[in-house]
Amino acid sequence: MDSAGNLFSAEVVRIRKVDPAGIISTVVTSPYARAPVVAASGDLYFLDSFGDRVRKVAPDGTVTTALNNTGAHGFGGDGGPATDATMLAASGLGLDRNGNPYIARRGGD
Repeated sequence: MDSAGNLFSAEVVRIRKVDPAGIISTVVTSPYARAPVVAASGDLYFLDSFGDRVRKVAPDGTVTTALNNTGAHGFGGDGGPATDATMLAASGLGLDRNGNPYIARRGGD
């Protein structure tokens, strides 16, 4: 949920929003959208696990890649920009109080 009381949910290929009045709208479509979280800034982050990426939707609707611009699978990028990092098997997403994303992964090394 965000500070305005909007509820966000993932529905396989899209992120939906339910506002406090119960009105449902599609925020973004993506091949495999999961784990939506909203920062205090109003930015919505979600896992695009089909491409092993973290995507960001700004309040104006602009969608950018916050982690893994290439969509490559694997582990890499420590010490460099998040947009150049790679990840594999992400299963959860959270934000710290500053809006920095943290990614959880399932199983394996």
